[in-house]
Amino acid sequence: MVYDKRLKSPRRSRDKFICENNVKPSKLKCELIASRENPIFNPAFVIQNWGEGGAKLKINGKDVKQSSNFKIGYNRRLEGTDLIVWIRNKSEKPLKLEMIPLK
Repeated sequence: MVYDKRLKSPRRSRDKFICENNVKPSKLKCELIASRENPIFNPAFVIQNWGEGGAKLKINGKDVKQSSNFKIGYNRRLEGTDLIVWIRNKSEKPLKLEMIPLK
């Protein structure tokens, strides 16, 4: 996984990626590497301290609208609000993801 240098190193939980954001939310880019032996299947992300501004998603440069295939939610904590992103996608090829904060 490639990650934004301003974020701490992402860590993989059992079924989601967890990133911590220590600055005002800005564009987050990552690449999920996949193959026939290791396909991507419905990835989920938790971006700690993103805030409640929402996010726009691009996959391989194409906009993805919120729907049953792309959902966001929030986890409100004392330390800040986390953005939770779920993407319905199965792929044996790498995916380039871009999450852009909504103002």
